[in-house]
Amino acid sequence: MPKAVARVVSELISTVVKEQGRNRANAAALVTGGSDAKHPAIGQWAEAQRFFLGWTHLDRNHEQGRDLPTDEMLLRHLRIVEDVIEVRTALFFENLHALEDILEKANAVKGGGAA
Repeated sequence: MPKAVARVVSELISTVVKEQGRNRANAAALVTGGSDAKHPAIGQWAEAQRFFLGWTHLDRNHEQGRDLPTDEMLLRHLRIVEDVIEVRTALFFENLHALEDILEKANAVKGGGAA
């Protein structure tokens, strides 16, 4: 019986380790656009995510009687989220503006006549 219990515990630990690795890989793809799960920004992202999950799921920690977070704490975590969004969307908007410029030139009327 102890062998069976040890095997189940071992499989459970293995599953948790795999899931954490998968979550970290997903965070790396989101935050950096790459696969470096050890990038420093991943740790910041994970910290901000834990912070917000801790406050959005009050049923998880209701017995702790915590004080609400300070404005400074909220802003610190919001800045992390904003920075990730800004970095990840910057290339999209650069490409959009370049495309708009190309379309404007392509659609420009040449020689003063109507198109």
